[in-house]
Amino acid sequence: EKLDHLASFLVKMGTFDLLCKSWSVDPEMEKFRELFEKASVSELAHNIACRGDIQALSILFFRHRVDILVEVFEILRDVPLSIHMQSFIHLLPVLQKESVADQFLPAVE
Repeated sequence: EKLDHLASFLVKMGTFDLLCKSWSVDPEMEKFRELFEKASVSELAHNIACRGDIQALSILFFRHRVDILVEVFEILRDVPLSIHMQSFIHLLPVLQKESVADQFLPAVE
């Protein structure tokens, strides 16, 4: 269990680093511990979707898809209507035999 916790911590730290880079913000350990470490991935995804930040949402979806797989449609429903669906169609899950598969559609150019 300690190994799983460490792996989860490292993945979340990597996600924080990538999100900070996408937002042009310095990734500081203090900010990670204060704002990100304890936050649920689901809550982060909903907040990012509401902001319409598809790049950040893509980072979160691809790094933490197992954590949010059951909520993908609810999260995507939070994306503002002003954002064209083609910009986030790559985040839609693939449906196989009436269940959501652990993969995503290929990006559309």
